[in-house]
Amino acid sequence: MEKIDFTQEQGKDFIHSFIERIKQFFQTAFHSEKPMHGKELNDWLLSNAQSDEERETLAEIMEKNETYHAKRREYSTSGKTIDDWYNDEIEQSVKHLYPEATDSDIDKVKEAIAKQIDSETEETIQALDNLDDIIGNNSRKEVSE
Repeated sequence: MEKIDFTQEQGKDFIHSFIERIKQFFQTAFHSEKPMHGKELNDWLLSNAQSDEERETLAEIMEKNETYHAKRREYSTSGKTIDDWYNDEIEQSVKHLYPEATDSDIDKVKEAIAKQIDSETEETIQALDNLDDIIGNNSRKEVSE
């Protein structure tokens, strides 16, 4: 993940703008007379995107969210432990894409996935630490001003 460096003023503007957009989103989507959910919420989010890129990104997030919930339901009804279910999912995916895959091939895929998850977790932690530093620095400056 690429690190983005903000000037102090840019960081302050970004945080303020981001918080305002989130606040407006929650007020419109969830605190109206009839809160939105499901397809209605998805359609509203897509119609309020500020660019084609934002709309595409939102559509991808929505698709991933739907897949997550479908897989979560599959796991919940499977009666398996999360480890057993996840390992079965990986095996099925590998065999679907490469029917001749051996157990060794599948183990290599599982190892690669585990390494990728560890790497992404570290990147996320670093990004959150950076954001926490920006927010903390801006908060301290606002208090001292």
